Amino acid sequence: MKHSATFTVLFVTAIAGLTVGDVTLAAEKEAVASLERLPIDADDLVSATGLNIYKFQTQLPEDQKFEVVLREIEAKDHTPRVLHRFPFRHGAEGPVILRASFLRRDRKLEGVLLNGGQEAEYRLDLPDCSPSGIATIVAVPLAGLAPTQKTLFVHGSTRDQSHLEPGEIGLLTLVASEPGKPASMNAYPRAELLIQPVND
Repeated sequence: MKHSATFTVLFVTAIAGLTVGDVTLAAEKEAVASLERLPIDADDLVSATGLNIYKFQTQLPEDQKFEVVLREIEAKDHTPRVLHRFPFRHGAEGPVILRASFLRRDRKLEGVLLNGGQEAEYRLDLPDCSPSGIATIVAVPLAGLAPTQKTLFVHGSTRDQSHLEPGEIGLLTLVASEPGKPASMNAYPRAELLIQPVND
């Protein structure tokens, strides 16, 4: 009887061990099976190539006049140098959708804001506004800085815009930075692409 009891305990222990092993193996198989390859979309291509093409949405009242301004600021108390500004009017209900792009003039698919170029093809597309878009050539902001001395911030909300004046809506902020050190959105010199509401 004593040997039989011992055999029973060992048998149950072995079965329990196999059961735990089976569960572990099944979990590992499930983890492997959960891997999925996803298709590449336009946003992925823009991000991977460093193209300076951005799309934003913001809320403005119908018939609100506003300007999209591209400016540089050399130091905190200096007057901004406006590189480009253009007036628009929001002509429909709903949000304002704005697409901004800075492209190389030779049309190579490469970013321009962080590179050493001097000029860029600048486009704004606002489908529900008047006018619905513009295109021109502008000086590249902070062109005097080396590519390794610039950091670009892309704004995804209005929560990180304490550096702007009340009412301004920041889209892009380009700042001077030091290699190997964290960049500050409040650093100078700086450049900004923003929306400025116009009150009659």
